[in-house]
Amino acid sequence: MSCSILSPAQCVLDVVETINGFSAELFWQLATAPLTLIIIAVVGIAAYVIAHVPFVEKFVPAAAPFIKLARVVCLASAAALIFLIGHRDADQRNELERARGDLAWTEFQLSAQKHTADDAAELKTAAEAAASLTKARLREYQEKFGNDPHAAVCPPRPGVVEWVRDLQRRKQRAGAHAAKAKRGLVARLRRPGSERR
Repeated sequence: MSCSILSPAQCVLDVVETINGFSAELFWQLATAPLTLIIIAVVGIAAYVIAHVPFVEKFVPAAAPFIKLARVVCLASAAALIFLIGHRDADQRNELERARGDLAWTEFQLSAQKHTADDAAELKTAAEAAASLTKARLREYQEKFGNDPHAAVCPPRPGVVEWVRDLQRRKQRAGAHAAKAKRGLVARLRRPGSERR
């Protein structure tokens, strides 16, 4: 559902979701930043020293009540460090996989463009060969018949066109007479016997 005037609650939810997405992204970027990881590692090392090195209690008696807390802080910082490094590593792997996918897609597009360019070059070569063949045939035609487009056409002798038209008219007239004769014969056959004679 999209944000509109009719649904202000949806607008608020969309804004909150956008802020949450941005804040989550910002949180993970800050949490997995090298400076944050160094600070957690220093705190963990200090807690380990306070909790597990025996002479710290002798030289710094003020740290004695914090030994149990230092053990918890040491475990928590180690767990947080392992988790954050793992998250950062997984995030980098995802970015690397996405970059590999983008690279593979780009290589596929480049190979497709290369094949298209090769096909276009072949078609261009074939078209140029056909054009040169056509030009050679045109040159040969022009050498044989000259540059006049009507040079290869033989004009009919005088009177031929009129003769052909006259033949067509005769055929039409003969066809009309044959149709009339048939109609007369049929009409005569249909008459009663006395009228036929």
